[in-house]
Amino acid sequence: MGRKLIYILKSLLLLIGVILMHTNLPVYAEKGSGKSDAWGKSSLVSIGQGGTCVELFAYIKNGGSGDMRGTVNYEVYFSTSGNPKNGSIIGSGQVGPLVSGVTATINHVPKIGGIFMFKVYQEEGHPGIGELWSEQIVIEECSDPVDPVDPTDPTDPVDPVDPTDPVDPVDPTDPVDPVDPVDPTDPVDPVDPTDPVDPVDPTDPVDPVDPTDPVDPVDPTDPVDPVDPTDPTDPVDPVDPTDPVDPVDPTDPVDPVDPTDPVDPVDPTDPVDPVDPTDPVDPVDPTDPVDPVDPVDPVDPVDPADPVDPADPVDPVDPVDPVDPVDPVDPVDPVDPTNPVDPTNPVDPVDPKNKRDISATPVSGTGTLPNTASQWMNLLFVSALIGAGSLLTMYKLRKN
Repeated sequence: MGRKLIYILKSLLLLIGVILMHTNLPVYAEKGSGKSDAWGKSSLVSIGQGGTCVELFAYIKNGGSGDMRGTVNYEVYFSTSGNPKNGSIIGSGQVGPLVSGVTATINHVPKIGGIFMFKVYQEEGHPGIGELWSEQIVIEECSDPVDPVDPTDPTDPVDPVDPTDPVDPVDPTDPVDPVDPVDPTDPVDPVDPTDPVDPVDPTDPVDPVDPTDPVDPVDPTDPVDPVDPTDPTDPVDPVDPTDPVDPVDPTDPVDPVDPTDPVDPVDPTDPVDPVDPTDPVDPVDPTDPVDPVDPVDPVDPVDPADPVDPADPVDPVDPVDPVDPVDPVDPVDPVDPTNPVDPTNPVDPVDPKNKRDISATPVSGTGTLPNTASQWMNLLFVSALIGAGSLLTMYKLRKN
């Protein structure tokens, strides 16, 4: 009775264990503060900042292992001096949600210069202090575009350098502007093209730089001007083609670059010029018979048609010529050590020293002994079988 009871208990325990192994029971989390449910493992960091009078900016990156589940707020702090954390809030906004590893840019438009910092709040449930700060951004004093007395404000009617101001001395539309270069109605404007007494007016007949004035001494188109560089009749003009002593005149017989000058050292048609292709003794002339780079020169060391040229493929004594009979790399050379049909080649089929040469191998007897361990083992195994068979046969015969 006792053995049966123990057997039944063991069977029940085994059955319960199998049932529990195949049953999924629910798991209940321990009740806490609730922060772990809201926080998505994100962690914001500031990786850079900067700005000008036009815009401030900061780069915020999600450096955590998880994605943000929503947006977070940021604030812009300002101070004229000292730490902006102790200053005032002048702007705010939101950033996110950011995927892990992604960077966003937050910005703010300043109206005045000073010291600025961005403060960004972490996602709810973050285990840290819950906020981060950018580095300080220092902006110099900025001009206010809506300031009516701002000297760079284009809408300011009393701005002294404003081009639309009617009393501005550099306003092109001001009729009494004394320094306006394009004011055609200003009678005392010194650069007014319609002013007949304007000293620098190109249409003024007494203006010294007027190109239409026939007696202007420095006018480049004046035919009687002695220093006019474009005057073809000027005797001292350096580019005058008719001037016999002009150093750059191509028709001047003593001009060093004159192609018609027979003694010009750089003239390509000069017979004694070293770079003249028609000069028979020119050292760099390719048609010169004694020129070292002349392809038709029979004694040229680098001429491919030269019979003693080492780079000539048809030269019979050329060491790199593939059809040279004494060339060691010539495949048909009879004394080539790498030629398989060379009688002095060790891999030649009639070479008596070549082990693989059939005609050179000495003929042995009708049988040979084993020369490997496996052959000896096979021989011993067969011998043993034959011996065992013989003994068995002799035993049966003797028994009978």
